[in-house]
Amino acid sequence: MYDYYSGVLDAEKNVMAIFAATRIGKTFTEVEMSEIDGIMNRVSLALERTLLYEKWKRRESLIKIFWPMRTKVFNLFQLKKRFFNLMKRFVIGSNVGTLISKRLYQKTDG
Repeated sequence: MYDYYSGVLDAEKNVMAIFAATRIGKTFTEVEMSEIDGIMNRVSLALERTLLYEKWKRRESLIKIFWPMRTKVFNLFQLKKRFFNLMKRFVIGSNVGTLISKRLYQKTDG
């Protein structure tokens, strides 16, 4: 019984899979081993492309989910900025947060 193992490697030469072939009665020739290695190289490329496609599809789906939200988040930041700019106009030279907390404290007292 004769065994032949060939690795399926990614671009960084990390092993992604191992191909194992067993033959009874006859050894593997150099030509056969070379052909198997060539097929494993094509399998490696196909797996890499599949993984890249899956990663791309995942990113695309996340973009579809989060892209509409970005304008809402941006608008929220703009609203916050406008609010603090407005507060600065009314209270020149004082801390806006202190003013707000004082007003809240005054409302709870009386």
